[in-house]
Amino acid sequence: MWGLFTLEDIPQGAFIMQYTGEIVTKKWGDMRGSYYDYSGLSYLFDMNDPSDSEKMEENIQLVYDGEFFPLCVDSMFYGNESRFINHSCDPNVQSLNLCGEVESQTLHKIGLFTARKIFKGEELSMDY
Repeated sequence: MWGLFTLEDIPQGAFIMQYTGEIVTKKWGDMRGSYYDYSGLSYLFDMNDPSDSEKMEENIQLVYDGEFFPLCVDSMFYGNESRFINHSCDPNVQSLNLCGEVESQTLHKIGLFTARKIFKGEELSMDY
């Protein structure tokens, strides 16, 4: 079994790490995803493709870009260890999509935080 396991207890709400990788458009990510799925590997993370009930992210994008522009993080070749966090229907890790501006350049990041206390030796899991 593979995955990412803790070496110590981590309290609820703690920052774990940033999900890193190459930022591509959602359309390009979908094209790569077809190949990755065929290969049995996929490290794609939708950054800002909210469901109808999640209007906050869409409103943020409207402020920064004038229109909604969905992005995706592909950590297949340029990612860190966060790509090994497994999927779960009962996740102990939650993501927070962050969007900010530095010197008029818009930056997108995904922060990973604990959804509950995680005990030493426990596997990290998310609901992608």
